[in-house]
Amino acid sequence: MALNPASSAGQATKALDRLSAYLQELDRQGIFHVPDPRLSAQAFLALLEGQIIERARLGVGPALTSEKMGHHIDACVTLFLTAHQVNRPD
Repeated sequence: MALNPASSAGQATKALDRLSAYLQELDRQGIFHVPDPRLSAQAFLALLEGQIIERARLGVGPALTSEKMGHHIDACVTLFLTAHQVNRPD
């Protein structure tokens, strides 16, 4: 099955828009501190995808196992949430 780049780009934009809107709402409610929701959404998605895309692009080693993928996702979420805490410890 061939991927349609235009369709994939449209889906990625829609996901980015939805995540940006969600982060903006969390900031509005004071749940998280997200001064630039679009940039934060892009950064979060880059954190999640970066290692996976680089490994595939460079042809480095086998694909991540489910366990390693879960660990990667947990680490990305923890990093993102810590960076956007309302009252971050200094």
